[in-house]
Amino acid sequence: MTKTAKNLTQEELKKFKDSYRQRKIQQDLNLNKRFDEAWRVARKAAQVLYKNYQATKVQVFGSLLDRSRFHHWSDIDLVVWGIPDDIYLRAYGAMIDFHPHFKIDLINPDDCSPLLREVIQKEGVEIK
Repeated sequence: MTKTAKNLTQEELKKFKDSYRQRKIQQDLNLNKRFDEAWRVARKAAQVLYKNYQATKVQVFGSLLDRSRFHHWSDIDLVVWGIPDDIYLRAYGAMIDFHPHFKIDLINPDDCSPLLREVIQKEGVEIK
């Protein structure tokens, strides 16, 4: 028969709490590593967009700007200016397959809503 928390002894409860704390610490460490890796990927993606697709400006926005909002399923949001219309889809496609562990959302500021544009203006951070 399985036990519930109500049925655990003090010793079993202590072991459970200690184990939970250790798992939480490890999860936080892993998430910090993932956050740092996401920034490395964002910088590399920006360089590809500048070099291969004529981007004139690339900004990061969203959860990558705030570690407290970043979680295991966070993607990388990049706003890109200057990519000519005739190669924008190729740039978009390159970002889809850019990294196996991160989804990259490529945003054209001319195609987004006024509200999203305002968010980008307020919080976007340029990657050069």
